[in-house]
Amino acid sequence: MDNFNKVKLQFIIHEFLNRFLLFFPFWIIYLLDVGLTLPQVAMMDIAFWLSIFIFEIPTGVIADKISRKFSVILSFFIQSISIFLFAFVTDIVFFLIIYIFWGIAVTLNSGAFEAWFFDEIKYIHVNKTDEELQKIFQGVDGVVQSVGLLSSALAYSISGYFAEISLKLPIILTSIVYIFAVIWLLFIRETPLPQSSLNSNKGNVKQSIKTIISPQLIPFVLVTIVLSSFIMSLIFWMQTYLDSLGILYTNIGFILSGAVLISSVGSSLSSTFSKYFKRYTLFTCNLLIGVSMISMGLSSYLPLNIALYFMIRLINASIKPYLSSMLNMKIESDVRATTLSIIGSFSTLFILTVELFSAIYIDARGYPGYFILSGIFFLIFCIPLSIIVIKQISLLAN
Repeated sequence: MDNFNKVKLQFIIHEFLNRFLLFFPFWIIYLLDVGLTLPQVAMMDIAFWLSIFIFEIPTGVIADKISRKFSVILSFFIQSISIFLFAFVTDIVFFLIIYIFWGIAVTLNSGAFEAWFFDEIKYIHVNKTDEELQKIFQGVDGVVQSVGLLSSALAYSISGYFAEISLKLPIILTSIVYIFAVIWLLFIRETPLPQSSLNSNKGNVKQSIKTIISPQLIPFVLVTIVLSSFIMSLIFWMQTYLDSLGILYTNIGFILSGAVLISSVGSSLSSTFSKYFKRYTLFTCNLLIGVSMISMGLSSYLPLNIALYFMIRLINASIKPYLSSMLNMKIESDVRATTLSIIGSFSTLFILTVELFSAIYIDARGYPGYFILSGIFFLIFCIPLSIIVIKQISLLAN
């Protein structure tokens, strides 16, 4: 096996273990089952996202200056411990503390893994042009994300059976999977970071911010932030939406599994989407996502709403590798993790805002209005940004 396929396989296995989240389809349901109220769950979620916002940049600097591999391994280890403890606490204070540590662990992985992954691909294809490298990474990232989503689909499809035995069981099993991820990561190689990474922490952050606000990058950054925020909110509330309709846990697991399976197909079709729509890729996909969200609110027919949700997940998954490759191509290796972490930090702040207002609105008006408003605001934010991206790509082409 050549180096390229070896690296590809290593990160595919990593992503499979990373996405095998048995507990996710019943996470909110479990928290409510142990006696927490919806406002308390929202408060814990705020603590989680705030910890990510606070620690995203420092952990990105750690990854750039010490080791992306070390950062990712530490992330999985802390997540494993945190998830395991969730199954044995019932007090809101302990939940909050664990949520904060869980959020810190997520920041150790977020920018570090993507930077590590991209730089390994870049190291192997050092003689390729930027355009060739972008296409290679988009294709590989699509496959890796597709396998990760297949892993989630598998986990969701069987999690319902474990949840019927005990809602704690999927949580405990997920923590065990993450320990296996730690062991696996110990055997993955890491290309040494460039010497320029030895700059000061302040220099790393300053250079990263300068990169982010550059005219070439900022439209892609803003689209990434808005897209991830609205999709995360939709995924977050989908399980409670289905539960509110009286659907059995096993069936919820199968529905969410189907959504992830569809997402896997979308990731694998990423290159096809961008080849077909070309410079209009973001505009077309964002338009379809926004219209589908609004349609979910206008429809009271559950099968149609599930189909629309599947479509949103398919389209979102298809443009994530495209966005990821465009971002990484415009970021220097020595500040890649820091830059991605700063972008993640702003994404976290926006996600926090969207979820907070979503929780308040759903509690007052219900899910249909939430779907409609989400779609409207998504279009307001994303369509103008997509038009800017079209103009930018057109200028580069000329």
